Formats: sequence, structure tokens, C-alpha cells
Amino acid sequence: PMRRLVALALVAAAAVGTAGCGDGGPSADPALFCERLDRLAENDPFAVLGASATEAEMEAAFGALRERATELAEVAPEDVRAVAGDYQDAVERLDALLADAGYGPDVDVRAYRAAQTDYVEAATRLERYLDAEC
Repeated sequence: PMRRLVALALVAAAAVGTAGCGDGGPSADPALFCERLDRLAENDPFAVLGASATEAEMEAAFGALRERATELAEVAPEDVRAVAGDYQDAVERLDALLADAGYGPDVDVRAYRAAQTDYVEAATRLERYLDAEC
């Protein structure tokens, strides 16, 4: 299921820190983190888009992904907080690059691939955590 996270940025490209750190926000909650991580893995906001998505659909899907990444980072346990933050940062960078292109095909490909690599690495680390700890 978490492998969908890794594929998510790849699908988005084809279709073309961390809260709660002493800021009074939510605190670490391992059970809620695992629940949110599983939700993220099982409910891919890009799955319904198909091979070609409109700019509005891409924007909405990234909005949902940003929200889920933020919710995840808010309750991340200390041992995975940096990974959740890296994931959130990668999602935000991918979204910003696409937003700059109007969620259309004129994205800076080199920058997008670099952000996509960071996304895949963070998603893979979250997948390992899900498998081992949740």
C-alpha cells in the first residue's frame, strides 16, 4: 500500500518544518501517526485522475496531499519526525513547482525531477516505518 506513495509523484508528473515542534501545535502521537500514515497509503488522491488530469484536478489532488502530509507531520513520533518533515517538504516543493506552471505541462523538469527524487526517498522511509512500527 505505501508503494502508492512512491508512485504518487510519478503519476503526478505524468499527469501534468514540521508542525508541532514546540509551536503549541499537536504533539507526537504514535497511534494517530500510524493511522494517518495508513490513510495516506490507502487513499491516494491521484488514483482517480487517470492518465490525463486537468489543471484543476491536479491542484485539488496536491491540495489533498499537502493536507495529509501536514497532518502526518503534526503527530509524528520523535523517531520519525525528521522523515515526516522531509516528506512534507518534498510534497510542498512538488506542489510549488506545479503551481508555478499553473498545474500544466510547462513545469521545470529538472527541478521537478530533483524534488520527485526527494519525495520518493522520504516516501520509501515512511514505508519502512509503516512496515516496521505500525
